[in-house]
Amino acid sequence: MIISRHIQPLTLIIKTLIVLVIAHLLRWRGYMNINISNKKLNFLTLSICLALSGAEVAAQERDKVEEVEQIIVTGVFKSSAEDGSAVAITSIDEDQLLKSAAVSTADLLKDVPGVFVNSALGEIRNIVYSRGISANSLDGNNGYFYVSMQEDGLPVQNALLTNFGPDYFSRVDLMTKRVEAVRGGASAITGANAPGGIFNYLSKTGLTDPGTIFRTRLGSEGGEFGNPYYRVDFYNGGELADDLYYAVGGFYRDSTGPRDPGYSMNHGGQLRANIVYEYNNGQILFSYKKLDDHNLWDEFLPVSGLDSAKPIGDFDYNSSVNPPRVPHAFPALSTSNYVPGTLNDSDYWDPAEGINSTSDTFSVNWDHEFRNGWSVSNKFKHSKNQSDWNSGAAIFAMSLDVPGIYGPAPFGNGILAVGVTDEAGFQPYDGVLSFSDSSGNVLAQVEAKNGQYTVLSSSLPDAPELPNAILVQTAFAPNTGANESINQFTITKEFEDMSFSFGVFYSMSDLHWRSAEGGTGLSTFSPEREMLNITIERLDGTVQEVTSPDGFAGAGRIGAFQNFASNAEQEQLSFFFGHSWEISDNWSVNWGIRSEKIEVEGENQVASQYTDESGGLDGNPNTLYDNTIQSLGYPVKFKRDFDYTAFSAAVTYSWSENQSTYFRYANSKKAPSVAAFVDPGAGVNDGQYIPQGVKQYEVGHTIRGEDYSLTATPFMTELTDIGGFGSPVQFTEVDGTTYVAPSLLSTIETVGIEFDGHYNVTSALDLRLSATIQESTSKNNAVWRANDPGRADDTILTFPDADAANTPKTQGALTATYNAESWSVYGTLRHMGDRPANANNSFDLKSYETIDLGASYYVNENLSVNVNINNLLNERGVLSWQGAGDFNGLDRSFSPVDGLWSVVHQQPRSIFLTITYAMD
Repeated sequence: MIISRHIQPLTLIIKTLIVLVIAHLLRWRGYMNINISNKKLNFLTLSICLALSGAEVAAQERDKVEEVEQIIVTGVFKSSAEDGSAVAITSIDEDQLLKSAAVSTADLLKDVPGVFVNSALGEIRNIVYSRGISANSLDGNNGYFYVSMQEDGLPVQNALLTNFGPDYFSRVDLMTKRVEAVRGGASAITGANAPGGIFNYLSKTGLTDPGTIFRTRLGSEGGEFGNPYYRVDFYNGGELADDLYYAVGGFYRDSTGPRDPGYSMNHGGQLRANIVYEYNNGQILFSYKKLDDHNLWDEFLPVSGLDSAKPIGDFDYNSSVNPPRVPHAFPALSTSNYVPGTLNDSDYWDPAEGINSTSDTFSVNWDHEFRNGWSVSNKFKHSKNQSDWNSGAAIFAMSLDVPGIYGPAPFGNGILAVGVTDEAGFQPYDGVLSFSDSSGNVLAQVEAKNGQYTVLSSSLPDAPELPNAILVQTAFAPNTGANESINQFTITKEFEDMSFSFGVFYSMSDLHWRSAEGGTGLSTFSPEREMLNITIERLDGTVQEVTSPDGFAGAGRIGAFQNFASNAEQEQLSFFFGHSWEISDNWSVNWGIRSEKIEVEGENQVASQYTDESGGLDGNPNTLYDNTIQSLGYPVKFKRDFDYTAFSAAVTYSWSENQSTYFRYANSKKAPSVAAFVDPGAGVNDGQYIPQGVKQYEVGHTIRGEDYSLTATPFMTELTDIGGFGSPVQFTEVDGTTYVAPSLLSTIETVGIEFDGHYNVTSALDLRLSATIQESTSKNNAVWRANDPGRADDTILTFPDADAANTPKTQGALTATYNAESWSVYGTLRHMGDRPANANNSFDLKSYETIDLGASYYVNENLSVNVNINNLLNERGVLSWQGAGDFNGLDRSFSPVDGLWSVVHQQPRSIFLTITYAMD
């Protein structure tokens, strides 16, 4: 019977899944001791089991199932049917986009097997990686390092800087038709320097999607439903004239954010438009995008307890620690006048402006089919992407007597810039510092004497875990931008049973970075975060103002970060070749090779600081907040190039029309981003800059029937030469000069299995499954120990192999949808497993589950209403963390002292009401 023919293979795969899941759960709880250290053996075992399952049931899978083929354009050299493509790909269609009520582009990838998504920060600055290719993934400053986020087949931002990535300039709206998510070896040859995956957001056109849509979304974010969310979208597309089609769409959104900082965290929108001209043998697509958006995220909340992570003091889970809104102007580094000693520019900091990301993007896509199987495709894009920052940074919870607040370590003359810095360095000072609120009430006093700092009195709000507590607040205001042109040309020749593709990818990126700070101050350790006015009384009775009337000290000078200016150009040229061959009705192969040449050239200017004895900008030596100024040093030029080859090959066996198995191997590299050259500043030429190696193995087994499909993909990845680029490790020679220690390289090996499937239980009830089980091990970990000056006694301290940081052993999602004639309901259960919090495995970020619910009601053929509740039970899983108590918070190599740390939880509960009106 047809039913039995469908159920038997499905049952076999599901049984395999159940056994694996139960075994893994038992291993967690300590009931089983499963040794899976031999990753290659386990990968091979899983692969053979899947192949044998295909052979066992192939004879029962002869009936052809009629269904609409999904054509994919990502991870392949020429568009092809998703089934049998030998690519690990997941497509997210328009209906899923609506039902997900996603806040960010990253949210849409949460249910893609093998893909880890940390979208706790909200709309931007998220972390996305796949299959354990995840070195240094604890911070959002380089969250898309290994993967490529694309719009219509080209990278949103190809050249990357720290805190300057693609999700700053990409938003999903009604113009988005679907998302194709590719992971595994195919991305190594079809993406530019992106071995970890390709996530392609594809747009509607008036040709494919004529009609008009208006959508309004109202909601509330935050566990108590107290923070409003407003958004409007529109789309209109159709025919302008014969063979000429247009589409235009966009959105505007304003939201307070999950935890109210006292101002809107997200406000802005985008406008997109395209025109398609279709002719006999092809089409030309012209597109334009204008983005002007403002976004922020919730900073690290002080908590206690590694298991429960409960807020301390007067804070609760809905509290914000972001800077209060105290807008002010400050002197800034000039980006156009590189004259040492000159400070001739100004800037303005207002956290209500957030990160103002703007993008002007123009693109042209041309596809043409010639006779005799020849076709060409050319994609061109020019973009101008800018980010103007108005955020907090380095917001640390600590006690008032931490020496670094006053000087010298770790920030020259201290974050308050009280002491004097001259050619001899920092000069200690004596006196009594007073900390007052806006009404003039003195809340605390600290005595500075002989480089020691003693709290004399304090009535500041604090916590038993952190007495005399304050929050360090930094007005972070860098400016980053890139002008980028990208072109990809592909020519394809198709025969009856094979095809050849050859192409060229070229990208030229002109980037700039200018760091700036609007000062650093101290706020109360309370949800109100009131900035403290600080004065110092010297031994002679002179009273000096440490902070400005806005509550910030050292505006414009070097404080929490090293200030610098950089310009760089990245030129990337790739040649690629692909061959697909259907050898027989059952066997097919495809393989490809890609050569990458990347050249980065630029200059860094690092600023130095000193105390202006004439009194700074206002000429008053007793207003210390503007007495510390800085000057840019002479440019340090750099130039590096990388030249490597990537290769991938796959063989597919089709057991029947409804079942197939493929094996793919890929060997590629990952070159450093431009950030690796900008971040070291003047030490840029001391690094080795060794590209990382990436080897990938995968076996994909797909079985499909009239009412089900399931793909199981065992995989293994090897990420090598980790540590080959980044800020160099500098030590001191015997003569006082510095030298750079050779890079110590480590490896991450991951073996796992993905499941991606759906099952129509009845004509009304549908189940979708996404699951990943994996083991990821970090090997060959070591650090240099300098000891005395000179190289002779330098030693290497090695660490045992450990679980790779921030890689969960299990993750997955199960979605159930029930469709009636005029309504539907749906719910998703997601699981995130334990993750090592650092490379030392000193503790784990605990596992958690979330439940999302939604319902749709179709009033008529034009009007529909959706309700979504995300994170229904308001679970508070920890996704990011830093230390608390001192300035070493960003050193995550240790366990938090006494269980005191700061965290970013997953997005709290939110509810959305969406009303959609569509017309033909």
